[in-house]
Amino acid sequence: SFRKVKVAEEGDQERSEKPIAIIVHGLVSSISDSYFSLFDYLQKDHEVYGFEYFTVDERISDSGKLLAGEVNDLKKKYPDKEILVIAHSMGGLVSRSAISRYGAAIDQLIMAGTPNNGSLLIAVPILARLCLVVNGAFGGGRNSIKSKDFWDLVRVEKLRAFEDLANDSGFVSELNSTDILDSDKKYFAITGKYLGQPNDILVNIDNMITVNEIKMPHISTTWNHFNYYEGEEVEN
Repeated sequence: SFRKVKVAEEGDQERSEKPIAIIVHGLVSSISDSYFSLFDYLQKDHEVYGFEYFTVDERISDSGKLLAGEVNDLKKKYPDKEILVIAHSMGGLVSRSAISRYGAAIDQLIMAGTPNNGSLLIAVPILARLCLVVNGAFGGGRNSIKSKDFWDLVRVEKLRAFEDLANDSGFVSELNSTDILDSDKKYFAITGKYLGQPNDILVNIDNMITVNEIKMPHISTTWNHFNYYEGEEVEN
């Protein structure tokens, strides 16, 4: 569930002094070549890891528990290092669950396209399945779909991650009631504007930047939901 994306070229001593960055992918996705622009930028100043997990028929909180375990193992090994998590879409909810429910020692969290108040699309399961199967099978890049996730989409009647991700789910309500934003919460949101609209195709900007009607620090970019963290704009 947890592995290095690449081995940094620098020597062990230099790596040991770098803070840690962990990339967490989103729904029906994996750590694939679409994240390499982000990796190349991060590795200048961080030791970079990627968190792989099943995304379709697993509870988001269970994935959060796995992430918290790996983060806290790293913190025990490197107690003086700061840990930054950079997440995409549902990966932001996995990361927030790891922090609020399982005490993950994450110092900063950057989320791109995360539906912090749940997803309206997922609330229509038939449409969501169709979009994700087609995009996962033919989209490539960020949406390189794991075989288990693909067959879960096709075969399983009720998908647990879908239930959690829906905008009216008990998971989203519980997460937002316990994960309270305040000045000490180091959360940051990256939002995309598709054709200048107040959404990134799938998620409304207000959904990305607010929890319990409190706004977190954020910035808008030209990315859409399917190409966050790609290309030269990573440096910007």
